[in-house]
Amino acid sequence: MNWTKIISWTTPTLVFVLAIISFILSYSALRSVAYTNVYENDLAYLWPLLLDGALIVFSLATIWFSLIKENTWLSYILVFTFTTFTIIFNILHSSQTTAAVFIAAIPPATLFLTFHILMSMLRVSAIRQNIQDSISQLKTQLATLQDELGQVERHLRQEQEKLAKVKDTKSVTIKQLDATIKSRQAELEKLERHPVFVLGTDINTPDQRRDILRQLVDIQNQDKRVSLTQGDMAAALGVSVKTLQRDLEAISVNGNS
Repeated sequence: MNWTKIISWTTPTLVFVLAIISFILSYSALRSVAYTNVYENDLAYLWPLLLDGALIVFSLATIWFSLIKENTWLSYILVFTFTTFTIIFNILHSSQTTAAVFIAAIPPATLFLTFHILMSMLRVSAIRQNIQDSISQLKTQLATLQDELGQVERHLRQEQEKLAKVKDTKSVTIKQLDATIKSRQAELEKLERHPVFVLGTDINTPDQRRDILRQLVDIQNQDKRVSLTQGDMAAALGVSVKTLQRDLEAISVNGNS
């Protein structure tokens, strides 16, 4: 059995019942005072509402101002003022003996106290509900942010995988290019060390040029790693490509003969 829940419902119910009883007793005394002194007609039934009704309205206003964090001093002054008036008029309705004074003062005082206890409970309940709603909203926002974070993390992992693939591809390409460069450098060094490129003397005659060209062709035929274009050989011999082609034809003819 949930005693906390039972008490939380029973207490405000009993407080509300006491407030109704106090209101009825105070209302009866105030109506009698109004009927005896001023209103000798049905209007006497309305006059108590100006005091006790206003007391309830001002008490509600005090709770409302407290909930919205506004200044409550004015509403408290009005509550105390109308409570004092209610107690005074209840005492005037009594026989004004000591016992009668206390008996007459109890209903309005009880109305004031019970109503404020009830309003305080409602205020605490409202604040508690606001806190629970705020926690619920924060949990919802947290769940949303966690989902968004999960999506960002998944997207980040996908991008990282793509970058890793691109990195691997580029690494392979770089290694291949590096190997090709090293191979070409080795070929160049080999060619530069060959006697053909160590031209200590000037090429003065076509025959000298053709002898060197024949050696270049032989080197290229013997070593398949050496790949010289006609432009490369023409540049090495200091002649045009057309002159080189004529020399190659001459070498070919002499070789066939």
